[in-house]
Amino acid sequence: MIKIVLSIVALALSIPVGFLISSLTKDELKQGRAWFRALFILSVCFGVWFVLIGIYHIALTIFFIGIVALISFLKSG
Repeated sequence: MIKIVLSIVALALSIPVGFLISSLTKDELKQGRAWFRALFILSVCFGVWFVLIGIYHIALTIFFIGIVALISFLKSG
């Protein structure tokens, strides 16, 4: 139970981190728009793969990266 709560908290922290990074790097958001999309798609695919094979700590790390990439993608539009 504690692992699940900590995992949710860790993933929730990716949202303010994503907004912080996107606000600090506004000039690079337009150039990296295609890369953010690719990074998000790959993060979701690999994250699901690692969940399916049972390596949850790597999956959470990849989902964290995916959420940050998604926020950067959305802010670049």
